[in-house]
Order: sequence, then C-alpha cells, then structure tokens
Amino acid sequence: MLNFIRSPLWRVPVSTFINENSIIFDEDDENKLEYTIIHTQFKHLIEEMLANLLADLGLTEKQFAEACMHANKNPLH
Repeated sequence: MLNFIRSPLWRVPVSTFINENSIIFDEDDENKLEYTIIHTQFKHLIEEMLANLLADLGLTEKQFAEACMHANKNPLH
C-alpha cells in the first residue's frame, strides 16, 4: 500500500484532481454545496483507485480492511 500511494499511479490522479478543483475553495467558513460535490467526486476517485488496486492484487475489501487494521497495530515507519 505504501508503494502504491507513493507511486505516480496514486499521486498523479490525486494531484490532478486537487489542482483542477482547488480554485473553488475560499476562506469563507461556510460549507457550500460545491464543496460537497467536489468532496463526493474525490471520494469516488479514491474508491475507484483502491478498488482497481485490490482487483490487481486479487484482494477483497474485507482482506484489505483486515490488513489495514493489522498495520495500524504494527505501523511501518
């Protein structure tokens, strides 16, 4: 997972999304509908990327969740 999130396969789409959508955010404390829409799009992007990774690795979501819980107990530095 660490290799994946450090790779261009992760960084490029995430950076591109941020660069394309960050202009809409301002310093107002108000949560605007546009923010919710962009947040939902970002969640979908991340979910799709993780789903593709899991498919490539032949893992289920349950196996991935269990691995994350195990890693949380034994974090890598």
